[in-house]
Formats: sequence, C-alpha cells, structure tokens
Amino acid sequence: MTKTKKIIIGLLIAVVSVLAVFKVLSVLELFSLFVEQKPPQITEGEFPFVVEYEIAGERYIIEDTVVCSFDGYDHSAWFAKPRTWNEHLKSGDEDKRIILHEENNYSVLTPGRLNEQSRVVLNYGSGAYYMGDKTNSRSMIYAKPFFYYSERYKTDEKTTYNTGEKLSEKELEKHFGIRIIRFDFSKPIKNKFK
Repeated sequence: MTKTKKIIIGLLIAVVSVLAVFKVLSVLELFSLFVEQKPPQITEGEFPFVVEYEIAGERYIIEDTVVCSFDGYDHSAWFAKPRTWNEHLKSGDEDKRIILHEENNYSVLTPGRLNEQSRVVLNYGSGAYYMGDKTNSRSMIYAKPFFYYSERYKTDEKTTYNTGEKLSEKELEKHFGIRIIRFDFSKPIKNKFK
C-alpha cells in the first residue's frame, strides 16, 4: 500500500469516527429528554430583604421581597436538564436596584476612558439560591446578593457593554462614596428534590 493511500484511509477513519461520536451524542441527548426529572418539593417562596446605604451624607433604604417560583427545566442543555427558576421583586419596581447612575463619566475599570453610562446595581440573588437548588455550583457563587458595576462605552463606532464587575463594600466606598449601613437578606430554604 502506498503512503498516499495510507494517509487517505487514515483521514477517512478519523472523519467516520468523529461523525459516529456526534451521532451517539445526538441519540443520548434525545434519550435524556425522556428521563424523569426531579421536581422541587417546595416550588415557591418569598424572601424579604433590607439594604440601607449612604451617598454624600444622605441615607437611602431599599426594602422589598424577592419572589421565587419553579419554572420547569432547561432542555437546551445536552445531558443535564437543570431546574429553572423565576425571581422578581414583589413591588415590581426593578429600577430601585440601581444605586447609582452616571453619564459621560470616566471609567473605574479602565482609567482614562470616557463612558457613555456607568451604573452601580444591586443584584438581589437568584431563585436557585433562595430555593435551595444547588444543581450548578458555579452559578451558586454569583447567586447570592451582591453589588455590581457596569459601564457602556464606544469603541470603533460599536457600543460595547462591560457588565457584571462584582464590587465589595470597600470598592463601593472607595470608587463611588457609597457606604453600606445594612445588607440583610433572607437565608435560602432547605429544599428537597424527589
């Protein structure tokens, strides 16, 4: 057998192997749609919270309740079908989460760059966190309540968003003069999945 024939046969075997793997994965994904999911025992909950902060000597209070409800399963995942949750503020006033909003100011993340808009926002936590659903450990890191900083700025005539920069209480005070006085959130429940 010539060297060229060996290379062609090797390439054909590689291509067929890759196609076979994709076919097996497709069949397994289809099968996973029929596997019985484990629903939560507790499907709804309300979690009151209070955040008090000070900016330039003036005090502000955010007092509300996070309402969580089971929303089914995410079937876009390949094998795992994680539970999904809805969460919202009982008051319906999502704007109250915006602690600080500035326009045409300089970046905290990239000094010297002028932003179209900067915001400091309260993330009140996720439904998975409050409802005791620890199916995705990575998301649990960000599921607890926290503050984040977002910027909008122009680069090469395109609008770019730089969002989700988590902030500590020290960073809030250092960069924005925001002093946290009270940060009290309800604890998550202990849920069972059967």
